[in-house]
Amino acid sequence: MVQLFMSQWMNYILHPLNPTTAYAAGKASADLMLQSYVKMFNLDAFIARPFNNYGPRQNYQGNFAGVIPKTIMKLLKGEPPEIHGSGDQSRDYVYVKGTVKAIVNIFDKLSTGESIHISSNHLTIISLIEKYVE
Repeated sequence: MVQLFMSQWMNYILHPLNPTTAYAAGKASADLMLQSYVKMFNLDAFIARPFNNYGPRQNYQGNFAGVIPKTIMKLLKGEPPEIHGSGDQSRDYVYVKGTVKAIVNIFDKLSTGESIHISSNHLTIISLIEKYVE
């Protein structure tokens, strides 16, 4: 099985399913479960995994709040953002409209049982804060 990684601009890079952490193994397990249902029950399905989705109405309170809405709310309240380390660490954030567009674009292109990661650009929390402060 080969996983497809997809960027916001529909660039494809092939990557083998080879988990190296318990978290990744959990994701791989979901892929294998779906593939078994596709084979056993002729289920027409695929897995789309967006990296760090953010967008309107996302939770900004509590321990499980998204980093982007939590940071935006702090800035709106005049509070300093919570930055760990230098703030130069990068993550892949995908705006929810980009995720929807990607899924619509891949819907008729993926075979049943395939999985795809939807990503955009690696951004730092500092660059995101600068973007939203403007």
